Amino acid sequence: MQRFPTSVPACARAQKMPASETRQTLLQASRLYSAVGRKTLLGTALGAVFCATEASVENYRHKHDALNGMAGGAAAGLAFGMARPMPQPFAWPLAFAGVAAMADVVGEWVPAALSTSR
Repeated sequence: MQRFPTSVPACARAQKMPASETRQTLLQASRLYSAVGRKTLLGTALGAVFCATEASVENYRHKHDALNGMAGGAAAGLAFGMARPMPQPFAWPLAFAGVAAMADVVGEWVPAALSTSR
């Protein structure tokens, strides 16, 4: 016994999934959404902390240099490391500040090197 007329294309002849498979699929989608949502929220919060701190330090000091990025990186690293076991809250700010300082230095060095090579 055929459920659909033959004139209906094959892609439109969707069959209903059993309830157990539907529940399992919804559970998997929920887990994936919550994991991706948490990571996205964490990345957004760290970016916001970094940008707010860097801009605040730059406005306070009236200078645009690598120290602003280091302060922003340290604040973001502190926010990232607070929920982790004990040695990590001290290591993450140093790592984030180091990466931010390196990015600032490389960001200033590369354009200067390219302009002198022409």
